[in-house]
Amino acid sequence: MSQQKIKKTIYRKIAEVNKRYKRETNEPTPIIWVGSFILLHYLSTGFNINAMLYVVIVTYQKSIEEVDNHLAAHRDFLERYYSSGQFIASGPQTPRTGGIILSKGHSKQEILDILKDDPFNILGIASYEVIEFNPVKYHKTFKQFID
Repeated sequence: MSQQKIKKTIYRKIAEVNKRYKRETNEPTPIIWVGSFILLHYLSTGFNINAMLYVVIVTYQKSIEEVDNHLAAHRDFLERYYSSGQFIASGPQTPRTGGIILSKGHSKQEILDILKDDPFNILGIASYEVIEFNPVKYHKTFKQFID
């Protein structure tokens, strides 16, 4: 769902809650109640506004020897984001000219900010292209990575 559709849905829900509360109490709705209602509604329906996925194309800028010298630090970086549930899959391209990282996140900028901490980036070993996509079709076993 696009950010614009999400905003419209949220505003519509706010209006519905406000109208119902005003009708029943003849008082304005406290904004904290509105926010809580919307959050509970989307959590209870399984709706996830953060379901965007990102393909990160990593392109080596240095020799494979230089890549291998810093591979352990790069993998430590990757592990931090696997542990948090942000990264889904990664690995080298064939032939070995770079790699791919599949990630979920809130925005493309968030992913770019994360990549600033990659030792490959800090040391100028790799460059990155981040492609955002909205997975509208996927195998049922992949659903856990979308929600």
